[in-house]
Amino acid sequence: MFERYQCLFALRARNDDAAAKLIGNAMVVDRSALLRHECAYVLGQMQRTASIPWLVRSLANDPNPMVRHEAAEALGAIGSDEVLAPLRRGLAEDPSADVRESCQLALSHFEYLRDTTRF
Repeated sequence: MFERYQCLFALRARNDDAAAKLIGNAMVVDRSALLRHECAYVLGQMQRTASIPWLVRSLANDPNPMVRHEAAEALGAIGSDEVLAPLRRGLAEDPSADVRESCQLALSHFEYLRDTTRF
């Protein structure tokens, strides 16, 4: 596990699309829910649109609500129009109240960032 975390944080430091894709792939294939959660968290920090497909996949399909919650928050941090539909779907359909709340918060954050009247 230590080596996987080292790789994750080295990729975060690179902060390019190739690194985001590698982290995204790890997020959907690794057996550890803790590592998948951390991958989603790091992708949210990186805020790269290249990671959207993996985050959307995790939000929709990961069996662990902790991972889905973090994927929702990461999508909200990215703030691209591409994230709106998956977040709305998560808000309407996810069986976990915590994940639905995370989707709502991510959507609210998105709206806040797009509000031109606040400046």
